[in-house]
Amino acid sequence: MGLGMNRKKTGVFGEKIVEEYFYSKGCDIIAKNFRFSKSPYACEIDLVVYHEPTESLWLCEVKTRKPKSEFEILSFKQYQRLQNSLYLFKKYMKNPRALEFYERDSLDQLFGHMDGLEIRRIRLLLLKVDSLSHKIELFQPTW
Repeated sequence: MGLGMNRKKTGVFGEKIVEEYFYSKGCDIIAKNFRFSKSPYACEIDLVVYHEPTESLWLCEVKTRKPKSEFEILSFKQYQRLQNSLYLFKKYMKNPRALEFYERDSLDQLFGHMDGLEIRRIRLLLLKVDSLSHKIELFQPTW
């Protein structure tokens, strides 16, 4: 599967593989395709995952590629936007009112779904999915 799919279907395919993996490890998927759309930090986070044993919230960017693909997996601009999103999440955790309304509005809704969860850390996970073997790996930008 994966070779004949268009870009959107391939992305959804990879996100589903990662989602199933996290479920199998006992994690909770808090949100899919979470967007900061009204902010200068406009960006989408593929999965927001809660890992109870470590009380961690993971912001996951999923890239699905064919084996040995030569395409750049993540542009510098994409990475900056993801880092900015991580910054907004952390800032919100310290003091929600410190954010502008357009930043806070999306997070208010998301954190409303997480009432009662203990969150000690927030991390950005960059995940690469092999479209043929379904293998999931952490990756670091190469630039």
